[in-house]
Amino acid sequence: MELTDYRTSFSGKLKYAYGVGRVRALEGKLLTRGDFAKLLEAKDGQETLRHLGETDYSQAVLGVGGESSYELALKVKLDELLSLIEELSLDPEVTDTLRAKYDFHNLKVLLKARLGGRDLADLLLPWGREDLNVLKDAVAEGEYGKLPPILGEAVQEAISSWEESKEPEVIDLTMDRHLFSHLLTVFKLAKLDFLFGWAQREIDLLNLRIFARLKLSEAEVPELMGALIAGGSLEPEFYAEIFAEPWETLPNRFANTLYRQVVEEGLAKGEDLALLERSCRDYGLSYLKRARLTPFGLEPIYAFFLVKEEELRSVRAVLLGKENGLDPQLIKERLPSDYL
Repeated sequence: MELTDYRTSFSGKLKYAYGVGRVRALEGKLLTRGDFAKLLEAKDGQETLRHLGETDYSQAVLGVGGESSYELALKVKLDELLSLIEELSLDPEVTDTLRAKYDFHNLKVLLKARLGGRDLADLLLPWGREDLNVLKDAVAEGEYGKLPPILGEAVQEAISSWEESKEPEVIDLTMDRHLFSHLLTVFKLAKLDFLFGWAQREIDLLNLRIFARLKLSEAEVPELMGALIAGGSLEPEFYAEIFAEPWETLPNRFANTLYRQVVEEGLAKGEDLALLERSCRDYGLSYLKRARLTPFGLEPIYAFFLVKEEELRSVRAVLLGKENGLDPQLIKERLPSDYL
């Protein structure tokens, strides 16, 4: 019996028994604090890459000729990861959302390049569902009907918002709204409560960062309300009510939410947005790791991708920092606490 036949002979979440088994084995190969300690203690980028080659990244690193080639090694690893998830998935309408976020990212880049008259080609990423040339042509020609509706509608709204404000930030905000709306819709239709909860929390954490950034810049409440994203567990009005309050009172205002600890740790030094960013990433990772308690279903597979993606992001931060000669302590400040 072929693998596909074997999996589809089960119903419900049991059809993912094989996939979850594969993921459980790979979870044991995630980088540890000891692995990150070696990367951080390496004297230069080449030594860091060599230490990375002693981990689960060995095949990706194999053949890489120098420090500047680490981006290729990480690209190979993410390619492998996406291929694995797609191989294991029997619900492509759900796992396609992993690639959809790269489509939204690429459209942000293309819109900013076109509207701002800049060349941002280096920021485009190859992991979306849609062909990059199709996205480029649609934006360059203004023919958004060539795009899938969820993308075309988002682009048109982003352009309208930009024409009103001329602020590039509105492109990010508008595209993020449409992406999260898409995620919530897909997860709700698929009855994937864990992933629906993850998307809600990601909205909340993004709104918290937006709140802190605008508070720091002494923005007005209407600007805050225009920037927040609906769909999280906290309504935008909650942030508006506490926007004028002193920083030190904020942990108490979040006491009855999911994010008291995030705020306490993230704003422990007052208006340190880097500390808040780490606290938000810590919370997101902690939530995703709860999927390990789920014995069957698509959720552990999807969550593993997100955890591994965070690991890749952190490895890249270390390698980039080493390449630029940053102090290890500065690099550590960019990493989630789980890796330190």
